[in-house]
Amino acid sequence: LENTVLPTRERVYKEVKNSIHFNNMEDFQEWVYKNVVTFLTYYYSKNNTFSKMGAYYLYKLENKLDGLAKIVFIDCDEVKQRYKVNECNVKDKKGEYIFPRMKLAVPPKEKYNPITKKVDIHNEVKYSENNVSTDLMYKFIINNLKSHTQLLDSSNLKSFLQRPLLSKAIIFHEETHA
Repeated sequence: LENTVLPTRERVYKEVKNSIHFNNMEDFQEWVYKNVVTFLTYYYSKNNTFSKMGAYYLYKLENKLDGLAKIVFIDCDEVKQRYKVNECNVKDKKGEYIFPRMKLAVPPKEKYNPITKKVDIHNEVKYSENNVSTDLMYKFIINNLKSHTQLLDSSNLKSFLQRPLLSKAIIFHEETHA
């Protein structure tokens, strides 16, 4: 950690291309409701050394995660003032906040349940390791993906086909998704 040059908060956001940042929980919830993607929610405090290190690891993992999971940054310093977000309020025995906190959200097979007539939300899995590293974070994501499917359209087809680390099987069908 001492010899690693940590990127600034702004630089991490600019350099992690497969990410989105929310400081408004209503916008985040709306985005979750509308999207059928697997995503890693990364709750952090911008002044926390471990948060910076974890963000740096996400930057290093970005190419491996492309097509598997979107990265969602939640700045707890900003959202904690206006919203009650459990992941932003976890403290250790000394009363100090624990960062970063991560959850992987995997979409259900069917977004809309015709029996209950409700929209199913993502299944969330909390990151439970005491450490963060590129290997631990990648294993956490891979181990919690039951299978990976991606709905392709004109906005993501080209980047999907250009990813050398991802084995691909493309299935065509006439069914439309809501």
